[in-house]
Amino acid sequence: MATLKTNIAEKQIALADRTGLATVPQLAAIHTGAGVHVATAEFTMPASVAAGDLIAICNVPCGARVLPQLSYIASEGVGTLQLTVGTQDAADAYSASLTVTAAGTYQLAKGSQAVSIKPMDSTTMLYAKVGGTPAVTAGKKLVFSIAYGIQ
Repeated sequence: MATLKTNIAEKQIALADRTGLATVPQLAAIHTGAGVHVATAEFTMPASVAAGDLIAICNVPCGARVLPQLSYIASEGVGTLQLTVGTQDAADAYSASLTVTAAGTYQLAKGSQAVSIKPMDSTTMLYAKVGGTPAVTAGKKLVFSIAYGIQ
């Protein structure tokens, strides 16, 4: 039976048994336990939103990696709303086609960069892009909880 290794395990095993020490790159803290921060941003729904509208969520600092698997959106019952979460350049980077239909918590869905997330090159604003045909209730709130790790 084979033992298959992740990128972290390969480096840790090589360091532990002292093989390949000269060629093993240093493990980044983000891979083994960096500080995780959660930006909690509240948005009050206006009377109407349209497909293509952007909701500016928060800035993520330079060097941070967004952790979509730890991020979510809580709805106070805003109505029906289809969202993607990402950056201005990649609208679905962290969540693709997330549909909010009732009060509750919605985990970010697999985005286009969910598996190969690189650190931010500069401080970057995250956005939720509205899609579909929204039917919203004015005054109700969405709370975006965006987790990111800092090396």
